[in-house]
Amino acid sequence: MLAQPGRKRCSSIVATTLVDYNKRRPLPVGPARPWKEGGHRQGSIGSHGAACYDHALESESCCPKSSGLILGSIMLVVQVSDSHLIESEDGLLYGINTLNTFRQAVESIGRMSPRPDLILHTGDLAEDGSLAAYRRLDQLFQGLAIPYVWIPGNHDSLPAMAAALPISPKRWVRDNWQFVLVSSKLEGEETHDGMVSPQELDHLRESLQQARHPTVVAIHHHPIPVFSRWLDEGYPLRNADEFVNIVERFPCCKIVLFGHVHQEVDRVQHGIRYLCAPSTFEQFQPRTETLVRDPRLPGFRVLDLAPDGTFETHILRYELA
Repeated sequence: MLAQPGRKRCSSIVATTLVDYNKRRPLPVGPARPWKEGGHRQGSIGSHGAACYDHALESESCCPKSSGLILGSIMLVVQVSDSHLIESEDGLLYGINTLNTFRQAVESIGRMSPRPDLILHTGDLAEDGSLAAYRRLDQLFQGLAIPYVWIPGNHDSLPAMAAALPISPKRWVRDNWQFVLVSSKLEGEETHDGMVSPQELDHLRESLQQARHPTVVAIHHHPIPVFSRWLDEGYPLRNADEFVNIVERFPCCKIVLFGHVHQEVDRVQHGIRYLCAPSTFEQFQPRTETLVRDPRLPGFRVLDLAPDGTFETHILRYELA
């Protein structure tokens, strides 16, 4: 079950009852971080961006539709991450039924009031890349009747995702916010490392260079250190510096969402808020030399995005049945 943590930014609480999410609020007070259209902090950039993962082109038909919110209202976005579903409905992963933990996340999202406008899954939807896992995930999300988008994680299979899931756009604008999805999945290698391809880096540059709106960038692998050596050195984003150098050159980039590390992260670096959601599966204890499982409950991140580029965010965690 969920509780609303008093509208404090980045609160993390365990819920015992589901209470009404506050009514959509007036715009947060304070100036938005300014930017110039197409502006960046240094140098000049030219690029040719991809449109949608692999085979899809950006279009109205594949972009999440606007909810029709009036100017001055808040867009509510939920970030879900690292669900690690498997082929067997009753199977266990490290002693945990990941379908049950994910189903409870979906049910918790469904009880939110007001309803979210968008769900963004930041990767590792499945552990084994099976069609059955993606079909179950899609069925549960479709039952919410809330638009959802996804990016692949290191455990995911792009062919299976393409066969089982709706196409996710790589870039779109909704309610005065731009969203840019970036893949860090390494194809053809037996590794859990990540790397952003030259084509994906071009897509990112072009999207930010042309931006006329405050922007959320989403990627699976952590682009900044999380100070757990086994993650930072053992399962890194290989070209994190290239990614960070791009996003930090463009003042339009407000938020970078990521997954992969199974823990809440909230850090400001060069004016950008780097945010990670907990896993809906299991948590990793922060700042450790080796993998240590964390008893904290699963959860997801909620973002309230205002049209002027300001925002609030917090974590909601839910009890396991």
